[in-house]
Amino acid sequence: MTKEERDQIYEALAEEALAEKFSLRRLDERFAEHTLGFVPKQKTEEGRMKFFTLYNRAHTERLSEEDQKSLEEWAAAGKTAPDADMERLLDMIERTWKQVLATRYSPQELTYMSRTLPEASSLPEEALIFRFSDTFPEGPTDAIDWEAEKEKEAVFYAVKKQYEDLVRQKSDVPVCLMRG
Repeated sequence: MTKEERDQIYEALAEEALAEKFSLRRLDERFAEHTLGFVPKQKTEEGRMKFFTLYNRAHTERLSEEDQKSLEEWAAAGKTAPDADMERLLDMIERTWKQVLATRYSPQELTYMSRTLPEASSLPEEALIFRFSDTFPEGPTDAIDWEAEKEKEAVFYAVKKQYEDLVRQKSDVPVCLMRG
């Protein structure tokens, strides 16, 4: 298994575990149910969040050899892996995510991030970042209600501030929501 494959598996598992830990799944549902009609940018798998994705990249080389092996064995077992293996992996994610997902921004990373996330330059070091992605309703461009789109943006930024403040009060990890 390549490092990139291991990183992807870790990122997917971490996204699920951290969405639960930081109550992001419920926030995702609230955007899906909102009367303004937020539209997810892409189709997602059953059970996955519609709007939020983990933005941090995994550095599985920071895992112990034993934890790397656990990821690889679980991936090799595929859908036949016992539920106990999944529980063990989620425990490992809980124990290691601060180290594995930690970002120490280099100038190159900030340049790249600034292209995809306008607020990148204001992110605190070691932040856990979730990217919010929505799009316009289907139909011709001239039918887009730009006032409603401005209202959606205002709602997102109000929710972002409230959510980040609440998490900051309960956790020592800065969790940031970015629109991109």
